[in-house]
Amino acid sequence: MNGYLIEIYKNMGNAYTCRRFLEEGKRAGISLTMIGAADVIQTRGKNGELALFQDGECLKPVDVILHRFKAGALKDRIDELGHRSFNSLRALNRYNSKANEMNDLYGYLPQESMKMPSFLLAATGTDYEQIISITGTPFVAKGLYGSCGREVFLIRSKPEYKEVCRKYKNLIPEMIFEEYIETSAGRDLRCLVLHGEALACMERSAADGFHANVARGGTVKEYPVNDRIRELAAKIYQCTELDYFGLDLLFGKEDYLFCEINVTPGMEGIERASGKNLAGEVIDYILQTVR
Repeated sequence: MNGYLIEIYKNMGNAYTCRRFLEEGKRAGISLTMIGAADVIQTRGKNGELALFQDGECLKPVDVILHRFKAGALKDRIDELGHRSFNSLRALNRYNSKANEMNDLYGYLPQESMKMPSFLLAATGTDYEQIISITGTPFVAKGLYGSCGREVFLIRSKPEYKEVCRKYKNLIPEMIFEEYIETSAGRDLRCLVLHGEALACMERSAADGFHANVARGGTVKEYPVNDRIRELAAKIYQCTELDYFGLDLLFGKEDYLFCEINVTPGMEGIERASGKNLAGEVIDYILQTVR
């Protein structure tokens, strides 16, 4: 069985998550080739047909596509070469947007089933008083497509909000403005969910300040996968049909609150915290699904 592992650049084979997927693919008998979306061009082939090239070599159809990159049109074209994609391109593109996550889950799951912070989706620069009438203060402002804690801001005052708008309005035209959950200040949960099953969970704590992301220096420790986490993982899978995803939860006063989904979750922090071969479980699931 062969496949493409898509990242932004083809030389990212030593990045932790890519390396782990390549290692586990080799163990399972799946020959994965690194493809960089930024290193691929689409143009006309020798016979006049549209074709994709990396380093002058025409990319051929493969059995599986494993997505590690979420942006742009070229990853969509590469995806067309695969018999089966993980995650599927439809689900990947839809739930790459935090707005789609919130809207779909809000419509699919009643509030008594899964709690969410109060939020509004609006243009960057929306009237401050209108925002805080729904979220209260402080509040969290999120860009729709950022990851690793980028494009996420804790807003404590009107001047802070105006400064974020001044810096980012042209770069981030729309935002989710969300109630700040005080009981989860500087910490959250990340669960790895595979085919609706929560395989592992870690608690992330901010090294300093607001962001608990591992990519921003947050520390991690294993957190037990309990029945409530299993229930939420299964319900979100039923709504999104994502083969695997990172589920981020906040600590509420009485229950967990939904934070967001990551459609290309990294493996480093959660493998380190849990001690589990999670990349291997994803690869084994791919093997079983495609066979």
